[in-house]
Amino acid sequence: MKTNRFLLAAGIALALAFTLSCSSDDGGDPPAPGSSIDLSGLEPQPLSLGDGIDVSGEIDVYFKLWSQDGRQEDSILVGKIQSGKLSFDFPKTIDEGRYGKYFYDGIGDALYANSSSLYPDIPDNYCRIRAALKTSDGKTDVYVRFFYFKESVNFTGTKNNIDFELNVSPGLNIIYWSPDLRTTDLSKVGTLEWNLSCEDDY
Repeated sequence: MKTNRFLLAAGIALALAFTLSCSSDDGGDPPAPGSSIDLSGLEPQPLSLGDGIDVSGEIDVYFKLWSQDGRQEDSILVGKIQSGKLSFDFPKTIDEGRYGKYFYDGIGDALYANSSSLYPDIPDNYCRIRAALKTSDGKTDVYVRFFYFKESVNFTGTKNNIDFELNVSPGLNIIYWSPDLRTTDLSKVGTLEWNLSCEDDY
């Protein structure tokens, strides 16, 4: 799928940006980043549904892993939909033998995989869950991506005129980025709304 190849390319570009930004130009230890959302402890979140989508019963939600040619090869169960709400429950450690090949070098020694969407298992449909940012003026140039990290990382620094304020934990995380900022601190960018959509032509 062309879309998947594009997202993978964007992820690799982001990986390079992270790698280049993990040494402080000023020296010394960086300050602690802003707090991040603990998805594992998040209360069930209401979903905004597209027309005609049925989310009755309990639906598993997955984080998909992609090979370098852009094809989806495996997935990790990260949560569920129940009573129209999304909740998270995901492993903090993973099977290296099964999943290790899908992770890319990232921040220091941390390896991660990333995606713009989560994927609910709704029969006969190709559906995605995305986290949208809402700001006071209704406009934003900040994007949301899901990252699955193997280990905790705290990093704050600046490289190529981009500020990094990252505080991630093992498992599923959200990172927000704009042309001049990469952060895990939601208070700096807005509030989240969770959307579920399905494609009829899949």
